[in-house]
Amino acid sequence: MLAHFIDLEGIDQSGKKTQSHLLVTKLRRHGFKAATLDFPVYSTSAASNLAYGLAKGLDLEWLASLDSGLPKPERVVVLDVPVGSSFARKGERRDLHESNRALLLRVRRNYLKLANKFHWHVIDGTGPVEIVHSQIWKTLGIV
Repeated sequence: MLAHFIDLEGIDQSGKKTQSHLLVTKLRRHGFKAATLDFPVYSTSAASNLAYGLAKGLDLEWLASLDSGLPKPERVVVLDVPVGSSFARKGERRDLHESNRALLLRVRRNYLKLANKFHWHVIDGTGPVEIVHSQIWKTLGIV
C-alpha cells in the first residue's frame, strides 16, 4: 500500500490539530492506516518554514533549500482564518510567535500567496468544525 503525505497548514489556532485528528479518525474508519506527525516547535513543516520565514524577511529560495531532500507532501491544505479569529480562539498564554499579531498577519498573507504559487488548497477555517472537515475530505478526494 502506498503512503500518502498530507500537510495541514495555517496560522496558530486555525484548527490544524482538530482537523488532523478528525482526518486520521475518518481515514482509519475507511480502512486506511493513518497517523499524524507533530513537528517540534523549532522543526516545522516545509510550508510553515516558508510562510513564517518570509514573514521574518528571509529569502524564499534559501528557505526552500533548507528542506531539500526531505519528503514532500502530496497535498498541502491551508486552513485560513483571520488573525482576529485566531485570538478569539485562544486569547491568553500564547507563545512568542502566537502573540505577535503583525507577524501572524504577514504569515497568513504568505500562506495565501504561497498557496497560489504552489497550488496548495485553501479552505476557510472559520466555519463549524464538521463543515471544515467535510471540505478537507472533499478536497483530498481520497475515497
